[in-house]
Amino acid sequence: TTGLPKAAIIHHIRPFVIGAACCDVFHLRDSGEVIFGSGLPLYHTTGGLAGLGMSWVLACPFAIKRKFRASTFWDDCAQYKATVIQYIG
Repeated sequence: TTGLPKAAIIHHIRPFVIGAACCDVFHLRDSGEVIFGSGLPLYHTTGGLAGLGMSWVLACPFAIKRKFRASTFWDDCAQYKATVIQYIG
């Protein structure tokens, strides 16, 4: 996790496979979920593949913010009516 980001070849099926695995692990089955990505960059595996992948598998919204702020995190969750949050602590 140190240094500059490194490029990787990501095939189109990968977000779906990772998203389906995450949905299974977290018992997400409903297209009524709203996933809040909490400011993770979409070029990051967790933000771009797991988060968006879960959204695509469930066919549900994926809310993101331009910049993460801990002081407004719960307000943001309420604003977007998030039922699932994606966060790396």
